[in-house]
Amino acid sequence: VASRSQSVPSRERSGPPSKCASPGARFETLGQRRRLSSGNMEDAIENLRKTVKKAIEKAEAQVDAKRAETQEVAKRVQRSRQELAVEEDLLEQDRQELFQQQEELRCQQEEVSRLREEVDGRGLFGCCSRPKSTPMQTTSSRCIAQARAMVSEVW
Repeated sequence: VASRSQSVPSRERSGPPSKCASPGARFETLGQRRRLSSGNMEDAIENLRKTVKKAIEKAEAQVDAKRAETQEVAKRVQRSRQELAVEEDLLEQDRQELFQQQEELRCQQEEVSRLREEVDGRGLFGCCSRPKSTPMQTTSSRCIAQARAMVSEVW
């Protein structure tokens, strides 16, 4: 009795060819395998290309996103620098104004000190008495006296 596997030609069977198959049938099966494997290789290569292309597109998208983010940060830094420059200018103006006010205050304090010395030199009721004459007042008084004398001579 012949077995069923022997009655089926090797091309129609699945699996590896049997040792009983003819050498031509074996080469035919290897050729089919080569065609299948070359087809599979082409499919694999195509799948690999698609995968690489998707990965490149994803990486480019990430790079573009980071570039946009970096540009936005650079713009914010530039705006901050400009604001800082304006604030520095305002601060410098405030410093100059403060320096001028300090100078004015120093002059006023000197005047107050001079007036205190003048008042302290007159005693307890110094504020009620006539101030001491200064060389400038003396000169002015002489000029006024001379001018009065000239006017009285003319009249």
